[in-house]
Amino acid sequence: MPLETAIADEPHSQDSGLWERDTLFGDLGGIRPQLAREGISVDLQDFNAVFGNVSGGVHQGTVYGGASTFGAHIDLDQALGWHSARAFVSVQWLRGRSPTQDLTGSLQRVSQIEIIPSGLRDIWLEQDLLQGQLSVRLGKEWISDEFLQSPYGAVMFNSTFGWPGLVDIDAPGHIPLRGLDQPMVRLAYRQSDQFRFLAAAFKGTTGAARSPLLIAEAQYSANKLTSYRFGALYQVGKFPDQVFDTWIHNGGFSIYAGMDRMVWHKPNTEDQGIALFARVAGSSNSFANLQINGGVNWKGAIPRRTGDTIAFGASYLRFSAEAQRQSALLAEQGEFRPLPAEEIVLEATYQAQVTGWLQIQPDLQYIIHPAGRLTSSDRVPANALVISSSISLSF
Repeated sequence: MPLETAIADEPHSQDSGLWERDTLFGDLGGIRPQLAREGISVDLQDFNAVFGNVSGGVHQGTVYGGASTFGAHIDLDQALGWHSARAFVSVQWLRGRSPTQDLTGSLQRVSQIEIIPSGLRDIWLEQDLLQGQLSVRLGKEWISDEFLQSPYGAVMFNSTFGWPGLVDIDAPGHIPLRGLDQPMVRLAYRQSDQFRFLAAAFKGTTGAARSPLLIAEAQYSANKLTSYRFGALYQVGKFPDQVFDTWIHNGGFSIYAGMDRMVWHKPNTEDQGIALFARVAGSSNSFANLQINGGVNWKGAIPRRTGDTIAFGASYLRFSAEAQRQSALLAEQGEFRPLPAEEIVLEATYQAQVTGWLQIQPDLQYIIHPAGRLTSSDRVPANALVISSSISLSF
């Protein structure tokens, strides 16, 4: 996805001209280098997109969506003499309307910015221990900042390639669906440059379920271009299903595995080539019990467009037999329509890196069996075709 939230460790250069620099405002008249000397790096990014549903879904039309992100990373050793410590804070402003709610009626959301809440996004303090092998992070951050990541899948528009639709639907209190942004404590252990283990506890979401969400993930990086991950998460406590509130879950458990692998590396380049990304997630006693998604990512496919990326992806989300039974019971009472067996997303996208600070990205999505609208008063959503275009700026 074009919208980035990570803050660079080094200040951007102002030495080059407007079309060669990494950020639109360069060194901000010397402010960035001055802050860097104090151990502070700042970043401001802006994302704007237009989404048009040309057929199917719940409504044909066009909506606008945008998000702005400001973040600051502080090296506390450099700034305060606090050895091996760092802090991070970021805020976001979301604007516009939801293409999923207004146009497609799907459970896998058309845009990743739909899972973004406005306001404070991250605020955390991290301390390294054991000569950097162990780190402890306290504060507030999105669970998807470090867990469930797919480096090559991040270029896709649909949120399910970032924060999985299965996890969104099965975890309580995520309405609107989004990556969890709650107070947390996170431990990270790096055994070597290749292997890293993460574990975290997040405060429960709003509503009935305020007990912790626990997650652990093992990450293996074969090299800079290939990585694997395996993890599990557990929602503690009893909570009602997001769709069928009479269905009470006694805890919720999911497991997942992901792969991002460069299968062809263009010679004499740093990161150009053809890469595959894939992830499978499963859970029991839940609304959705299986999700498989993946695709192909080709950076530098077009000659002289070395920073551009072409990507194709597909996501399959299967609904559990119990969810379909619950739906059928309510359908007999005239309150719900029967739930389909699955929802499928097909997506093709082209991310054009016009300059270091400007990206333009057209996108095409086809959503089969949109399943987010089940009440009998709603029109049955047909397969939806969504054409989108975005522009991203780094200031």
